Amino acid sequence: MASSIIAKTATSTGTLNGGRTRLKSFVVRSASSGSPAAVFKNGSGSGTTLLTMTFLASDDTQVSIPDHGIIFPDGCHVTLTNVDSITGFFG
Repeated sequence: MASSIIAKTATSTGTLNGGRTRLKSFVVRSASSGSPAAVFKNGSGSGTTLLTMTFLASDDTQVSIPDHGIIFPDGCHVTLTNVDSITGFFG
């Protein structure tokens, strides 16, 4: 039986989903300039980095994480640089 998927959106750096969670995929809308990037950390901005991604400016990008996704034991925190929004899909 498949687990339920929930979606959470952020427009700035902070907690994307609190508590133990599994990131399955995400969609990023990057800003029109600069070097867009997203850094996913466990729990908080000072937590362990579990994923770092860079993107093209002025683009929408969907990323599917292989296998069963990435587990964030203490919650999923994202640091956004030149990103207008990010929507994470958790399950």
